[in-house]
Amino acid sequence: MGSDIDEPLPTPTNAGPGGPWSNERATHRVALPRLPAAGSELDTPVGGDSRPPSGAPRHSAPHEAIWAPIALVAFLAARFVPWNRLDFLVCPFHLLTGFPCLSCGGTRAFVALAHLDAATAFAMNPLAAAAGLAGAAYVVHATGVGLGGWPAWRPRLASVPLRRALRGAVLVAVAGNWAYLIAVGR
Repeated sequence: MGSDIDEPLPTPTNAGPGGPWSNERATHRVALPRLPAAGSELDTPVGGDSRPPSGAPRHSAPHEAIWAPIALVAFLAARFVPWNRLDFLVCPFHLLTGFPCLSCGGTRAFVALAHLDAATAFAMNPLAAAAGLAGAAYVVHATGVGLGGWPAWRPRLASVPLRRALRGAVLVAVAGNWAYLIAVGR
């Protein structure tokens, strides 16, 4: 089971005029293996073993070892850098259009979360505050995976309708968040 690709190969010695490596070529069909379908036995279940299926590329470091330190540094920067004193943080989209961008208030929301002020964070930018809380939960999860031996969580959305519904929900959330930012005059 595979897809066929035409691959020209040199003709053998006794297959015609011109000798073994002449410019004449014969066409042969080569079958290439196909990748397993989502949901097959090689597909990793949600919450299951985090090792890639056989034949999949292996990474030298797990996701948690890469992204958790980045998220942790972002939270520490939001907590200890005096962002309110930095005058160069001006949104070019807001300057040009007069409307808030999709992430307007996001930095202030992260700073408020880093200072444990969730109400202010959600008032500044609800979607950015939710992303910050998800990032904090990810740091806890990644620490548990790296130090506590917790199983790594690798969700897979094999269902096409589920993927479409998730995309639609994300678009509605982004549009609703932007409408909120415009309504409150960020």
